[in-house]
Amino acid sequence: MKRFSFLFSFICILLLTGCKEDEPVLIIHSHSGTYSIGGTKSLVVTLDGVRITEKGGEVVFETPDNRIGNITINDIIPGHGSVAIAGIDLSKTPEGNGIEFKGEAVISEKEKIVFSGTIINFILTIDIQTVPISPATAS
Repeated sequence: MKRFSFLFSFICILLLTGCKEDEPVLIIHSHSGTYSIGGTKSLVVTLDGVRITEKGGEVVFETPDNRIGNITINDIIPGHGSVAIAGIDLSKTPEGNGIEFKGEAVISEKEKIVFSGTIINFILTIDIQTVPISPATAS
């Protein structure tokens, strides 16, 4: 019996000393999901400088790797029920506690949006500016 307890203790010591402190710990924190005002994944939206507080709009955010993301903005931009934007470059926030993104997308022949946002602790914050597209002037 002493042999088994000695062998068990030896294996435990080997396992504990085999781990290095400098090895990165894999932490999986999925930012994908549906964010809504007042939801469990909360949404904070500013549209053209005005904070939206009515419930109903949502942003569906998807990313397989926290590097490239896709968003669908539903019932937030007047006159556009749903706006889907794919291939958004994502990066870590300067503090390293979430991800940030920015970009622009044409939503009609006369209008585009410029957006920027972050996702930190299950809160998606997005600032959306609608910008008119001026027709090309003839030379």
